[in-house]
Amino acid sequence: MIILCLLLLLALPSEATDHFYMHGYFDCALDLFRYHMVIWERDYWDWDDPLSHYAPRYSRAPHYFEINFEANGDQQWSTGYDLYARIIHDCNTTNIGKHHLLLNVELGHYRMGANYTIQTVIPVTDKGEQTTEIIGRRLV
Repeated sequence: MIILCLLLLLALPSEATDHFYMHGYFDCALDLFRYHMVIWERDYWDWDDPLSHYAPRYSRAPHYFEINFEANGDQQWSTGYDLYARIIHDCNTTNIGKHHLLLNVELGHYRMGANYTIQTVIPVTDKGEQTTEIIGRRLV
């Protein structure tokens, strides 16, 4: 009976909180562009999980960004997090002001049970697929 209880305890997933700090630059040819970014954790057995919503905003050159987010474990038997950013933006030099672009950027695989700093440069000029999704209400 004791062995059965120990085996059941070992099978339970841990719920440690992992902290991520991501910062870097968008490589955009425009001096000013608008974007909305969501960090996702890819799940292979069910739906992907949003970890952080970076509110819609304007970016002025040099287009620096920083974002903090947390994750508290993944699917049972998982070895870590597969992260990607989904970005809707208007850094579009061919159809300025007409179309938004949707870009998915792979951020890598991270093991559970640690804190991470992710430094990156994300090229966005004319990158992504045209989308009808909106960035958010225009600020006046």
